[in-house]
Amino acid sequence: MNLVLDDAEEINVKKNTRKSLGRILLKGDNITLMMNTGK
Repeated sequence: MNLVLDDAEEINVKKNTRKSLGRILLKGDNITLMMNTGK
């Protein structure tokens, strides 16, 4: 399964930082965790 996400962000929980990625394509086995950030 592949997913296309708009306005995606990479969140580093150890450093408490966010990096805007824009539109991304996630391909099958690369998906390890998805969570709602409450935005």
